[in-house]
Amino acid sequence: MTPTLLPGDRLLVLPARTLRIGDVVAVPDPRQPERLLVKRVVGVDRRTAAVTVAGDNPDASTDSATFGPVARQSVVGRAIYRYHPPERTGRIRRAPRAVNGARTTGEPPVTLACREAPVTHAGGTIPPDGRHSAR
Repeated sequence: MTPTLLPGDRLLVLPARTLRIGDVVAVPDPRQPERLLVKRVVGVDRRTAAVTVAGDNPDASTDSATFGPVARQSVVGRAIYRYHPPERTGRIRRAPRAVNGARTTGEPPVTLACREAPVTHAGGTIPPDGRHSAR
C-alpha cells in the first residue's frame, strides 16, 4: 500500500471547525510542544472535546496510544493539500474506512507515513526536524 505522506512532503494545514474520523490533522507533540505531529483522527469525543489520533502504522507511531487523547482546541488544523513535491501534489483525503480499529465506511485505509513530513500552517512551516520556523 502506498503511504499517504512521505518524507519531504509539504502540506497545507487549515483550521477546522469540525473533525471527523479519518481526517489527517496536525497536533502538538505533548512531549515537545514546539514540534507538530501529523496523525489521523480515529476518535472524536464531543462530550469531553477530545480527539484520539493515530498513525496508520501502529507499530512505529507515537500517537494517542502513547500520550492519550488530545484536547480539541490544541489541534492546529486539518491537512487538506500536499503542495510539494510537484509530482505528488493533490488533496489529502479522509481515510474512508477503519483506521486502527475506528469504524467508518468505504475503501481500505491508506497508510500514513508522517513523522518526517513538514507542515505549513498560518504560523509558518514545521520542517522534518520538528522545529518551527515562521515565514
